Amino acid sequence: MLRQHRLFVVIGLAATLGAGCFPGPSSTVSADLKVEPSAATWKTMVAGDADAFKPAAPPKDDSEAAKKELEELKTWQAKRTDADKEAIKYWNDYAAPIRWSEIADQMLIDAGYVPPRAARAQAMVHVAMYDAVVAAWKAKAEYKRSAPKAREGSLSPLLADDGIPSYPSEHAAVSAAAVAALSHLFPEKAAELAEKAAKANETRLAAGVNVRSDIDAGKAIGEAVAAKIVERANADGAANAMAPELITAMDTSWGHANAMTPKAGTWKPWLMTKGDQFRLATPSVLVKSALSTAYQDELAEVNREVDSLPNFAWKLDQARFWNFDVPAIIWNKTAKRFLMDLDYNTPQAARVLGVLAAIEADVFIACWDTKYAVLRPRPADVDGNLQAKMPFQTPPHPSYPSGHSAASMAAATYLTTVFTKDDYKRTLMDDANQAAMSRLYAGIHYRSDNADGQTLGKNVADYAIQKLKDGGVL
Repeated sequence: MLRQHRLFVVIGLAATLGAGCFPGPSSTVSADLKVEPSAATWKTMVAGDADAFKPAAPPKDDSEAAKKELEELKTWQAKRTDADKEAIKYWNDYAAPIRWSEIADQMLIDAGYVPPRAARAQAMVHVAMYDAVVAAWKAKAEYKRSAPKAREGSLSPLLADDGIPSYPSEHAAVSAAAVAALSHLFPEKAAELAEKAAKANETRLAAGVNVRSDIDAGKAIGEAVAAKIVERANADGAANAMAPELITAMDTSWGHANAMTPKAGTWKPWLMTKGDQFRLATPSVLVKSALSTAYQDELAEVNREVDSLPNFAWKLDQARFWNFDVPAIIWNKTAKRFLMDLDYNTPQAARVLGVLAAIEADVFIACWDTKYAVLRPRPADVDGNLQAKMPFQTPPHPSYPSGHSAASMAAATYLTTVFTKDDYKRTLMDDANQAAMSRLYAGIHYRSDNADGQTLGKNVADYAIQKLKDGGVL
């Protein structure tokens, strides 16, 4: 379901910021959950009963505390600067999780997180944001606190409230959840992240749409929810299973001096029951010194594709695109692009990104389980002349199945249930197939790595979607 755009402009603001920065005037404010009212009944993915995070009731409207909070907004209104307005636009132009998701993406890219580790981190951040939104929405439905404008007519807010109760602030809940999860992953960045959250929360005051108690309550929810996510992370088996290891190569098996996260298949899944739940059947053995006809044919195809790159720039472009970021980040960016284009609201965006991230984390666990059970050598491990022709270095993990293929098909399988118009579905499936083929073009995978990887990805996604439907998340 799509939503009406949430930003609006007071008289004269368009002239200050430029035409098109904010849409037209808001409608009458009410404290009904007109935007995604069902979100108050959604189930969390990790945090448990949303009622456990319910804050105490906000100050009564006629209390001195409530009046003081409204006076603070009037002070903000009187001193708003162009910089304040730009900050309001940045943090509030789209659904609350979007900016924090972008921040998470960039932090993982800058830190060079490898695919299974990046997918796990994405799940921590995005599931925390989703669970925090569910808890916040449940409290909103109970308290039904009217927006500041409804209680103080002299306010001229710069954002529409869409009839969403203001207490607790979902934006503050999202910020706090994201900061706590990211600070667990990057403790050295905790102070910087906290400062970003403070600035994001400040924009809600500056815009005149939340008072201080709204923000404090939302922040408490986000922190409490994220504590559950961090608790889960501390017990998922990943902490001591991220370092590379030596795996000795043999004539029939892959090996590497610094094998990438070989125990990732043992990590606790988010939705699957265990890492080997969808383990692929072991394919025919690849003997490096005496290739079967089937492997000779597949290796010949890999060589043809690599040799063709100078003549087909589009193949090289695709190979480069899909090799630039890890798949979980690429698909997270795709989802955000669609969410922004279609103007999804905060609960919807939080759910899409949270579910996608959990599925991606699980598919990498499943993929790595099969990879290190089979230990299929890469094309360049078999053909000593291939690597010199390839555009990229062969990754330090086994060939079967393709992680890009599995993750991309899993993402596309889920996202086509969200973005159901034919154009979106076609784009998503085309991208999933392009991701798989790009690995063949680059010489990194055999065709069968890709085909079976896609089968694995679809199996994981189908299972996860049904489980989440049964559990009240979808």
